[in-house]
Amino acid sequence: MGVFATRENISTKTYHFGTKSLGPDGIRCQAVMCLIFLMTTGALLTGCGGGPSSVSGNVTLDGQPLAGKDQTRVTIMFYPESGGAPAAALADEYGGYSLATGAQKGLAPGNYVVIIAATESTPAAAGGMPGKRMITPAKYADPKQSGFHAEVKPGRNTFDFDLKSSG
Repeated sequence: MGVFATRENISTKTYHFGTKSLGPDGIRCQAVMCLIFLMTTGALLTGCGGGPSSVSGNVTLDGQPLAGKDQTRVTIMFYPESGGAPAAALADEYGGYSLATGAQKGLAPGNYVVIIAATESTPAAAGGMPGKRMITPAKYADPKQSGFHAEVKPGRNTFDFDLKSSG
């Protein structure tokens, strides 16, 4: 029905909404309820934790940086123990990484199983396709055998991983 306002009821600050009239106290109450609704909706949409936690660190193999460069690709993945989408990163040329979940940097706080795999591209044989060679032992690429776990807390987290070539 809309708002019905006339010169008389505006001067007395009484507003009519359909068949209900709200005086000054009713308008304040409605404004407060609207504000509470907007704040609650905003908190639910953004989450109470203030966003994802950041996770970064370094990966080494036998004490040396496991560098992702040239033909070498080093993949780090954090799988949530409770299920859900994993977070992933590629190591840089110094063995450093910073995780992201899809297009979003960081990940939710919680417990994770960590896997790390380094591969090197090998040249193609005559008329063939290029191949890949594992640099790291296969156990580090298996969530059941890697032996790496991480408890991600709200805020910034640093996890360094030292892999051994002897497995």
